[in-house]
Amino acid sequence: MRFTVFFSWVRRQWQALTQALATLLKKPSVSSEVAIVPPSQSPVPLNAAQHRLLGPLIEATSAPSNWWLDGHTLDDYLKTIIRSKAHVISLHPNQVFWDFEVRLAKKNKYRKKLQAAELLLLPACFNRSQAEQLTLPPGVVGDDHWYLLALKRVSSEPVRFDITIVDGFNRCPSQNYHFLWQQALLLLKCLYGPNVKYTEVLQTLPQQSNVYDCGAVVGYCAQQMLNQDNVCLTLPQQIDYSAHRLVMAQTLAPEFKLPQLLSYSPQNLTSEPQTPSLTTSPRVTA
Repeated sequence: MRFTVFFSWVRRQWQALTQALATLLKKPSVSSEVAIVPPSQSPVPLNAAQHRLLGPLIEATSAPSNWWLDGHTLDDYLKTIIRSKAHVISLHPNQVFWDFEVRLAKKNKYRKKLQAAELLLLPACFNRSQAEQLTLPPGVVGDDHWYLLALKRVSSEPVRFDITIVDGFNRCPSQNYHFLWQQALLLLKCLYGPNVKYTEVLQTLPQQSNVYDCGAVVGYCAQQMLNQDNVCLTLPQQIDYSAHRLVMAQTLAPEFKLPQLLSYSPQNLTSEPQTPSLTTSPRVTA
């Protein structure tokens, strides 16, 4: 009797294993090859966030505002690319408007986490709708534009940071830049006290060629800061920021690596930058 029960159990386990293997073997393999196909032949419909991300690459007739990246997509991308970086933290876009003195005073555990970081990334977008609703800080202009504020620890004794702000239109100086500088200094002083040292790193990016790629610029520059382990970047003279949208899509959803789903070839992203085009002007201010 016991032998019969045991034999039946073994047979059920074997059947389940063979079915699982058969299902696995039927799945399509992911290829790194890129094939250009008309978007009408793509068999997979895009959700709203994916359409915003890939819109400029798969259609030519749409309002540019339909291709602006939302905060959730950009936040997901930044948190994905830093996942293997133990000492890098990306704050949610809304956190750039925090009253850091109040928030960090109440969150001791979070303050210690930020103090341990070697690189802090703070994306920020100042929306016109927020300006109309008077929810932006005084002096900030609602320009529907993404900026990236980055703080890189370059010394621990004494504590010193490089601070930079980048955006696709190089809008420094501006009221929004001034606000971001003030937020960066407030954050550092909340974490390390009033005597923290810092260097402003002023940079000029290859400018975006349209009105909708500012979010892709932030994603591209954040990736380069991780690759180069620096906020003072060396970049090629021209950058196709729209091409980085495909990289972002593939990072967030691996199925976009399948050739039949692609309608754009990011071959220009595979070449290493040769000629620096960023002009950097470090200026020690404290």
